[in-house]
Amino acid sequence: MMILDVTEKADAAIRQFLENRTGSSTIRILRQNALGPGLAMVIDEPGEKDLTVTVRNIAFAINRDLLDKARPIRIDFVECGGRKGFLLTSSLPTGGCG
Repeated sequence: MMILDVTEKADAAIRQFLENRTGSSTIRILRQNALGPGLAMVIDEPGEKDLTVTVRNIAFAINRDLLDKARPIRIDFVECGGRKGFLLTSSLPTGGCG
């Protein structure tokens, strides 16, 4: 089973973001609890509890426990109504109200 799928649009957007960066270029995938269930990305160094996955020469770090719960993870880049950004989908429950 695939652990991490990065679309071509997301790959291009990440490369553009990293192009002029100095320092770490590892993308951490983490739980986004503050804004609701789901995943987010930040620049960070991998830790000892992380698995580092390289996709087309871009390194992604994710906590092994989170990966076990979230896999497979898909990263896409979407544009809608003048807004654009990364969309991370996984097998994590998205919650909801009702």
